[in-house]
Amino acid sequence: MLEGETIDLVIDSVGRATFARSLKVLRKGGRLVTFGATTEDEIAFDVRRFFYAQQQILGSTLGSREELREMLSFVSEHQLHPVVDETFAFSNIEEAFSYLTKGEQFGKIAVKISD
Repeated sequence: MLEGETIDLVIDSVGRATFARSLKVLRKGGRLVTFGATTEDEIAFDVRRFFYAQQQILGSTLGSREELREMLSFVSEHQLHPVVDETFAFSNIEEAFSYLTKGEQFGKIAVKISD
């Protein structure tokens, strides 16, 4: 999907499973914002590549209710939508997990609970 391309900003909530790949797609001077670690807390990455690329890593936590309201307003105003790579029926949940295990999706996967 981003073959040979670099981007300005990655927002990562996953942690170890995606962290190195997130840094790899950042342009020189790009930023990675991390606010979660659902796949482990500790990460190893190529620090030399990181500092030569003059990248930045920012940690963040949840915001206030007012910040949530501002964010929701911004999302609505700019009609932002998440990238959904694939949708699976709940009856195919094993297929969804298998797809995730491959790690080839771009964006999220969704599981449809009912028709």
